[in-house]
Amino acid sequence: MKKRGLMVLFSLVVVLLLLLASPLGQKKVQAQGEQYQYAQVGSPVYLSAGGGSAYQWQYSDNHGQSWSNSTEPGAATSQLQTTMTLAHHNRMYRCRVTIGIQNVNTGVIILRALATWTQQPEPVSAKVGEKVSMTAKATAPEGIMSYQWQYSYDNGATWKNSSSSGAKTSTVKFTMQAGYQGMYWRCLATDIYGQESSSRWAGVAVQPEWIKHPENQSGKVGEYISYSVKFSGAKPTYQWQYSDDNGQTWKNSSSSGAKTATVKFKVAASYNGRRWRCVVTEANGFTLTSLSATTRVLSEITAQPQDQAGKVNEKVSFAVGATGPGLKYQWQYSYDNGTTWKNSGSSGAKTATVTFTVKNSYNGIVYRCLITDANGVVLVSNPASLTVTK
Repeated sequence: MKKRGLMVLFSLVVVLLLLLASPLGQKKVQAQGEQYQYAQVGSPVYLSAGGGSAYQWQYSDNHGQSWSNSTEPGAATSQLQTTMTLAHHNRMYRCRVTIGIQNVNTGVIILRALATWTQQPEPVSAKVGEKVSMTAKATAPEGIMSYQWQYSYDNGATWKNSSSSGAKTSTVKFTMQAGYQGMYWRCLATDIYGQESSSRWAGVAVQPEWIKHPENQSGKVGEYISYSVKFSGAKPTYQWQYSDDNGQTWKNSSSSGAKTATVKFKVAASYNGRRWRCVVTEANGFTLTSLSATTRVLSEITAQPQDQAGKVNEKVSFAVGATGPGLKYQWQYSYDNGTTWKNSGSSGAKTATVTFTVKNSYNGIVYRCLITDANGVVLVSNPASLTVTK
């Protein structure tokens, strides 16, 4: 009975050793009583046994026909540590465990190398509508059976198989869409044993682009005008800028809407020739500057000269009101009711108000003003006449 009890205890220990021999934290497949442990080349592998007083790990490179003692770290302990290499592929391991006066071999663990990625996918950026591609390549000791590209919209929490062109090859191709911003892609390679290995992730960035640039605008002094842009980027921020030196230097605008897609402001005479542009930065760090557009201030006569009357030797004046950029004035007079005109040389003839001393011969004389602005536009006032009174 005592001998029988020892045999039962010994059997339980052997079973325990077989269970403890399973690899830690690695995927395994059971086949014909053997255990398979998979790891990528370069990754650490740990093999464990237990329940004995002494240990010696052994390996075989000829399918178990012969065994050699391992000299790897921990080879004489309950845990062996090694690093997966191509030479380890299909290598068998077992541990010879001493229990009392008995030496027992644990079950066999076979190492297999997962696919190794020789080319990882790279991030891509493109404009909406452009065609892009990603490439990933892997090798496995006994060959790659298939590829499958996958994509994720939730930062890798979930993945879906792609059906894009080339999704089952090493190169996937697709057309960039606005909704692809922030998408991640990866490739799965499956070896002949059905083991999958994932490539590194690669992100997609939709390049922003200008849909509409600002266009030249014109307006009269005191009127409101606006400039607008349209932009395709993600969560854009806007800053309108202006230049008064033909684009050599730029200043940020503080006008209404200067930090939106449309800036609006009231025209001033000094704004003639001012250039405007918009600088946009979007969520992915892209910064683009629009083309510039020019403001043209329109001139107008706001007050027409009025008929005047005066006695001989009295001083009379004709005045005109106008707004616009760089206004220049020239008063003219006519003795034939406007058929012919001559430039006046009187005081203020080149200002908004001309003044002169009445002569008897001036009765019925007509005055008008020519106003030329910085854009070369000439405005002609209405004529006004002088009546000499007694």
